Amino acid sequence: PDTLATPRHLAAILSSLPPGRMSSMLSNPICSSWVRPSPLSPPLPLPVLGCTRLKVSRVVESLVLLADAGVDEQLERHGVVEKCLDVMFEFEDASLLHQSVANMLVHALEGGPSRLPLQRHLLLSPPCSLLRRLLDCFEGNDRDVADGRGRRGYMGHVIIVCQAVVHACADSAPDDAAADDDSSSSSGGGGGGGGG
Repeated sequence: PDTLATPRHLAAILSSLPPGRMSSMLSNPICSSWVRPSPLSPPLPLPVLGCTRLKVSRVVESLVLLADAGVDEQLERHGVVEKCLDVMFEFEDASLLHQSVANMLVHALEGGPSRLPLQRHLLLSPPCSLLRRLLDCFEGNDRDVADGRGRRGYMGHVIIVCQAVVHACADSAPDDAAADDDSSSSSGGGGGGGGG
């Protein structure tokens, strides 16, 4: 008997969960009580990511990496990708979290036409608003650097995600670029041929 779960099985399991169940594991109110003292004097309480939220992010990353339309639909229904974004930008120094979230975003954005619904969700839906969040990161980082607080810990991963957005947008309209190249070469091609 086949004991391996396929993406179809996983999509069915996710669809059986109440909406928002997965994202609630990232935003449970008890998480706000997880704090540690800062190294500053006097010490201020700093929020703690915790292993649970990191592991939930890794599970979501694994689900995104399946590149399955049914699983993508369920992730969107549960609102879990936007919660991963919320947690990523809340914890500026959690590099393992940043790596996980950036990886899921890059794979979704560069997944081609088969990932279009998830790409639209990431870029255009108000809960995600990925472009706005990325711009806010750069503005906030510029302010922090100007105030002498240094660069935010997630900026390296933010740049990687920005590159994926640019790459996805460049790949989304190859026919338009080819048509522009054809029209420019046909209009200027006659003069170039006479010179050689």
